[in-house]
Amino acid sequence: MMRTNTSIERVDQLILRSDAIYGAIDPEFDGEPRAKRMLRVGINTLALSLRRGESVERAGARLLTLPNVFARTKAPLDELSDMYADIRRATHDRDGNLETDARHAIHLMKLAVPYAREFYPELDQGRIAAYALIHDIIEAYVGDVPSLVMTAEQEQQKQLDEAQALIRLHEEYGEEWPEFIALIESYEALDTPEACFVKTFDKLDPGFTHFYSHGAQLKSHYGLSEDSFYVAIDKATQRMQRYSGEYGQIMEDRDELTRRVAHVAFKNAA
Repeated sequence: MMRTNTSIERVDQLILRSDAIYGAIDPEFDGEPRAKRMLRVGINTLALSLRRGESVERAGARLLTLPNVFARTKAPLDELSDMYADIRRATHDRDGNLETDARHAIHLMKLAVPYAREFYPELDQGRIAAYALIHDIIEAYVGDVPSLVMTAEQEQQKQLDEAQALIRLHEEYGEEWPEFIALIESYEALDTPEACFVKTFDKLDPGFTHFYSHGAQLKSHYGLSEDSFYVAIDKATQRMQRYSGEYGQIMEDRDELTRRVAHVAFKNAA
């Protein structure tokens, strides 16, 4: 990604890179979605590296060199990874199907790391890759709860459900995989700059699926108009304030991508 000075230029580059990532991870490989296979290998690589005593930074750096094609082998965390991978989101893929958490996590990792390398070089890329890969793993137990039109009551319930899911993860995997569970807890606590970066970038990421689908789910699933879409975005932005403060450029790029989504979803359809 080339260094650019405006949000328009940056989002142009992000869209090109996003499209290339989806093109690489969407096709099936050996009878299953490539993103699911990549997530499975990534989760096991990360957990096993941490158990061997590697730092999060070094273990996460291993994710940056994983190939897009893997032989099918059994590994200890396959069941957890597959539960996570198969969760369906409210966003759609380019074929109009509900997106999976596997597709979202791999796309986020592959888009966020180069962005950080270019614009936030003080952050550790390996740690960003690790957080991006596992950022929604508690959804393996609670499913995906879309945050765009979430009420205060739904947000409170989501927090309670996710807290219980984290306890369950600790109970089921904490004894054998304490370092891996500690990584998940670190992300959920947002206790590092890299965690806050990934959390902020995660709120930019769905804009790409909305852009490619011309906002289909915004209208059919959420029932939004252009005005109510911007109201929902403003409320989501307010919820982000506790972790997004150091990442104003991401927020600028999110605003630009939001503008483009609104254009293809509502103005072109009018």
